[in-house]
Amino acid sequence: MELSDASSAFVRLALEGPAVPEIMARAAPGLALPAPECACEWELEDHVVSVAAYGVSGMPTLQYLIPSGGGEAVRRVLSRAGEGLGLVEASPAALEVLRIEAGTPALGPELDEDVLPDEAGLGRAISDTKGCYTGQEIVARLRSQGQVAHRLVGLRFGADAPLPPVDSDVRVGGRVIGEVTSVCQSAQVGAIALGYVRRAHAESGTEVEVAGRPAQVSSLPFVAAKAAG
Repeated sequence: MELSDASSAFVRLALEGPAVPEIMARAAPGLALPAPECACEWELEDHVVSVAAYGVSGMPTLQYLIPSGGGEAVRRVLSRAGEGLGLVEASPAALEVLRIEAGTPALGPELDEDVLPDEAGLGRAISDTKGCYTGQEIVARLRSQGQVAHRLVGLRFGADAPLPPVDSDVRVGGRVIGEVTSVCQSAQVGAIALGYVRRAHAESGTEVEVAGRPAQVSSLPFVAAKAAG
C-alpha cells in the first residue's frame, strides 16, 4: 500500500446552517442524511460524492468531497436548492468567525500532536471500547488517573477593546497561565478569542489579562447554534 496526495482530484464544498436539511431535501429527495460526524456516499449529477456530517459552526453541516470534474455541477444543484432559504457563499473570514463563536478547535491554531483530546473538548471523538489505536494508553491513563492540566476556553474582551495578537500570553496576577490561539471580531458578541489556560483558571467568569488588557474566561460556545427547521 502506498500513500499519495489525491487532493487535486477532488473539490470540497460545504453547507453550514439551519436550512441544510431543507436544502438537501430539495437537492436530493429521498436520500437520507448521514448521522452527525458520520459519512456516506451519494450520487449527485452522475458523480459519486462522499458526504460527511461535520463542520465548524455548530449548526447542521454537510461536507462534500466531489471528483474534480463534478464540482461546478454539484455547486449549481445546491445553489438552486438553496434559493429562498438564505443560502449565500461565505468567505473564509466569515467561516472563521463562526468557528470561533462555536468554540470549534482547528488543526494548527488549537490542535497539534501535543494536544490531548480532552484538553480541546474533543473527548467525544475518542472511543472507550474500540481496539488499539495510536495514543490509546495516554488517553486511558488520563481518564483513569485524573484530569488534564489545560483546557480550551473562550476569552471575552471589552466592547471597544482591540483584538490581541494570536499567541499572546494569558496572565493572572502577572503569572502566565495560558495562551491565545485564535481571535475574531464577532458581530454578535464583540471581541473574542479561543485559548488554552490552566485548569485552575478555566472556570467561566475568571478575570485574566491578555496583552495588557482585561479579559474574562467564557464557556463555549460563545453563540448557541441555530437548530434546523
